[in-house]
Amino acid sequence: DKSNKLVSNVGDKIVLDESGKYLYYTNKDDNLKMLKISHGDRASDKAKLIAEDVENFVVTSDRSHVYFVSEDALYSVNGKNGKGKKTIANEDVGYTLVLNQKDICFYYVDGDVYASSNGNKGKMVVAEVENMNVTPNGVVYIETEDAMYASKTAKKPAKIYSED
Repeated sequence: DKSNKLVSNVGDKIVLDESGKYLYYTNKDDNLKMLKISHGDRASDKAKLIAEDVENFVVTSDRSHVYFVSEDALYSVNGKNGKGKKTIANEDVGYTLVLNQKDICFYYVDGDVYASSNGNKGKMVVAEVENMNVTPNGVVYIETEDAMYASKTAKKPAKIYSED
């Protein structure tokens, strides 16, 4: 058994796609990179730079989109080639990003939760949110002061609990 060093200088987050052939990661300079893994790869200089100063990122299961937060804005790019950067939101964007089971990206803007699908601008789904979590099977739970919502799609989440 012999292992090869694929990447040195790795930062906080690493995502391996479902095929096991593509590695997305941030390095210690917070640059988001994509590396195609082939037998015998040893050096991170083969990795493609997608974006700089990235605070957080998520990759859809089919690699069609990478969503990332950089400089207080949310962007998407084509996850297969790292091109086509689009601005999703550019003011008061929170650090937290989650993907549901349909690869819809949920994110905060000024305390409200929005949902973006296919790399397009998002729609607000719940206002004045206190907490947001995603389960391993991709159900997003959103908590407000007096209610709890669950979402599997980009449409308005279902209210599953209310104090009323």
